Amino acid sequence: MTNQPTPTTQQLLDALLQSTAQGNDKLDALLQSTAQGNDKLDALLQSTAQGNHKLDILTDQIGHLTEVVTTGFSELKEGFSELRGSFSELKEGFSELRVLAQEQAKAAKEQAASMSHLNATAGRQEENISRLAATVERQAQIVERLLPR
Repeated sequence: MTNQPTPTTQQLLDALLQSTAQGNDKLDALLQSTAQGNDKLDALLQSTAQGNHKLDILTDQIGHLTEVVTTGFSELKEGFSELRGSFSELKEGFSELRVLAQEQAKAAKEQAASMSHLNATAGRQEENISRLAATVERQAQIVERLLPR
């Protein structure tokens, strides 16, 4: 064992004071660092709150837009359904028009046939009238010859 001098009470107190001062300096640095960290945490929380507020606004806008788009698509679907119904009615109308046109064409053919028959009848009547006129003229000549002069 070596004999080392024992420190005096004053030396021990000085070492304790120095160690305590260093501990206090480190504690002050730690407190300052913690305060800065807290400031950064407060700023981050405030930024997060602002971000959450913006996110809430955006969520509301998306909800409104979704409602508008859903309503728009519903109205568009309803419009297409009505348009499909209108096209069906139009198709039925064209079918009816086609039938009417066919009936009218048939009636026109029948009318043309009737007109042709009527023309033939008129031609025969004209011939009959001409023959009758010739017969009446011959009879008039016969009557004239029979009459005394």
